[in-house]
Amino acid sequence: MNGLLARDPREVRRELEQGIGSRGRLRIIAALASRREEALSRYVLEKKTGIRSNFLDSDLKALLEIGWVEEVRESERLRKYRLNLGNETLLKVLEFLWSVGYTIE
Repeated sequence: MNGLLARDPREVRRELEQGIGSRGRLRIIAALASRREEALSRYVLEKKTGIRSNFLDSDLKALLEIGWVEEVRESERLRKYRLNLGNETLLKVLEFLWSVGYTIE
């Protein structure tokens, strides 16, 4: 049985609503998906998405909370972010985004 189908539908709905609840979150997901092999800094994410830092912080926090994005600490001060490709819901969202051509280069 598909892992998503085995989950409580309310839990899946909540995760999806939080994950794709804003244009900024979709842009962050697309930006990170465009460079799946590497983690991106907040600065790079700001430049790739056009999202101001205060909104970027809020959107990253939401994506971190549901486990769609992981934080990678390269030092005490340098934090980078990458997609959590072990999250089945995120993988389905990525499949959909790619199928409709939603990308950020």
